[in-house]
Amino acid sequence: MLIRSDLLRAIYLTMLMEFPAIKVRDFWSANPLDVGHDVLDEFETYDSLWHNRHEISLAYATRVLSNLEWFLVKENWTLRQFINRMIAREVTRSVIPPRTLLRILEPYAGLAAQTDDIGGLLLALIHRVHRFVAPGSIFKVVNSVRKKDVYEKDLLLSYDPECKEKYFVDVETWALKMIENAQSAFNLSCFDSVRTLADCRTIPMIINGCGPKITTENGRLYLDGELYGEEMEFQSFAESNNLALHRYPCYPSCKVMAVHHDYWCPVRRLVALREGACYGAPFYILRVTYRQASRRCRRFLAGVVAASTSVYPQSDEIVSRHFALAHAAGDAIAITYCKNRNEVLVRGSQVARGTPARVLHKVVNAYIHEGKKEFGYHELRADPELMFHPKKPNIDIHLKRLQEHLKKICPCLAIVRNGKGRFSFQSEVKIDMKEI
Repeated sequence: MLIRSDLLRAIYLTMLMEFPAIKVRDFWSANPLDVGHDVLDEFETYDSLWHNRHEISLAYATRVLSNLEWFLVKENWTLRQFINRMIAREVTRSVIPPRTLLRILEPYAGLAAQTDDIGGLLLALIHRVHRFVAPGSIFKVVNSVRKKDVYEKDLLLSYDPECKEKYFVDVETWALKMIENAQSAFNLSCFDSVRTLADCRTIPMIINGCGPKITTENGRLYLDGELYGEEMEFQSFAESNNLALHRYPCYPSCKVMAVHHDYWCPVRRLVALREGACYGAPFYILRVTYRQASRRCRRFLAGVVAASTSVYPQSDEIVSRHFALAHAAGDAIAITYCKNRNEVLVRGSQVARGTPARVLHKVVNAYIHEGKKEFGYHELRADPELMFHPKKPNIDIHLKRLQEHLKKICPCLAIVRNGKGRFSFQSEVKIDMKEI
């Protein structure tokens, strides 16, 4: 299954800001971007994450998330700390742009003022967003109980509708933080708790590296000699928790390990095993509880609307750190200016001819020899070698052509408008320019 790579981009941006460049390089060198049957090199990985170019396999994404947690352990970070920093730094806006999010959620715009089940509405919103990021996955309520004004709902999460493949990740931690963030974005505060009821991961997958000795005897689980759980059929576990799984007859019969009480992992600094949850299940199930709203929501989607009408420029520091990392990883790009033919070639492909070629030659020369990145239209008009039309220089048109050709042929080079009469030149790689 292919999914959008927005979450990995947000992880990459957060790592750029929170860790030294050498640590970021070590992580992504060990986890190069896997697109289809191709594994990208280091520079291509940074470039693709920065520009969000490729869809990625779900297996690769879950592997990165799993490896990220152990990377954080070595850096004395917890996964929750990292996700909090990712949200605080606004990089989660890149997961789904606010205007796109508004289009996705438009059918629900009028429901907030009509329902008391605000938690149910939020779950429907999260389901719709989840399907946008990972088309073909399942994210549905399979059990719903209401006692007075308290709702208890169980959510089934599976990335394979036939339940033949499992993907292993700490769903509870990621889901909890994302749900908390969603509540803030949608101006809804309703969930009292979110916890794991069924987890695809086995006990050794979760506990290995945490310290305790794992032993099983007669279907019972012991950690350092203490009884923590016992084996049972998943069907029996589902029936004991009143899960309406008859709507999903494709799930296989299997044995799971039902845990009797919480296990706190001192290495990862979180509850690794949940009391009442089972492990080795065919899919993930999360249980959420919340109370009926005492009043209708009045400012539903206010945060998303505000974000869609505001400008959030990428932090200059993030930009400079990304370019520095890309420069260190990439080989020099060959740019050739053919003076007789009045054209510029990048890696042998023509990107500009005529006046745009002369402009690009001037800009790149200044970038290489003077370190200059920002330019004004007046500088171009004053240079007789560029040979603009004396009355109609049409600098905007020439720059627009350059932008389009660079984006299409060599996206690691860019012309960026900085306002009226000004632009900048950006390069994510080293440049080797020659004139013939």
